[in-house]
Amino acid sequence: MVCKQCGATVADGDVFCSACGAKVEAEETVVENAEVEAVVSEVEAETKTEPTIPYEERPNSGKAIAGFITALAGWFFTFLPASIVGLVLSIMGKRETGENGKYKGKGFATAGLVFSILGIVGAILGTILGIVFYVFYIMMLAGGGLYY
Repeated sequence: MVCKQCGATVADGDVFCSACGAKVEAEETVVENAEVEAVVSEVEAETKTEPTIPYEERPNSGKAIAGFITALAGWFFTFLPASIVGLVLSIMGKRETGENGKYKGKGFATAGLVFSILGIVGAILGTILGIVFYVFYIMMLAGGGLYY
C-alpha cells in the first residue's frame, strides 16, 4: 500500500504510516464480475452433492427387514443356514441405510447382524455340544458305565 499523505510505501496490515504517522486506510480491491462468477461456479462444482431425501420420507430397506427376520428365526431355532442368510441380508441392508442412504432401517440391519452372529455361534456351539454328549452317551452304553 501507499500512504495517501506522504507517498511512502506502507506494509499490508499497518494502521499508521511509518514515515509520517498518518492513519492508513486499506485500499478497496475491485474485482470484476466475471472473476467472481468464475470463483463461485468453481466452488459450487467442488461442493456439489446430490440432494438428500429427508429421513422421514425415505422408504424402509427390504433387505434390512428381511435380514432381521431371517436372523431372528436362525437365532431362535439355532438353524445355521438361516443365520448365514440373515447375516448377508443384514450386511446388504446396512450398506443401503448408510450415512446418506436412500433407505431407512439402520436399526433393523444392526439387530439383524447381532442376531445372525448369535445364531451362528449358537449353532456351532450346539453342534459341538451335541457331538460331545453323543460320544459320551455311546461310551456309557458300550462300557456299561463311565468308569471301567
